[in-house]
Amino acid sequence: MTGQTISHFKILTKLGQSGMGVISKTEDLKLKRPVALKFLPAALDHPNICTLYEIGESEDGAAFYCHGAL
Repeated sequence: MTGQTISHFKILTKLGQSGMGVISKTEDLKLKRPVALKFLPAALDHPNICTLYEIGESEDGAAFYCHGAL
């Protein structure tokens, strides 16, 4: 995946791998800074994990995410 761009993240190098996925050093092309991105092999389902249904940006540029009921 090194060199690929996914959404606004450019994957620079693989940092490691755990039982829950692959962690990569990436560049956030919008914020112009390095971030870690974790790719999960499957959806997670656990009472202590909040389910994310959508992550996005409004028309005026405000970031948002939609999660399950409180």
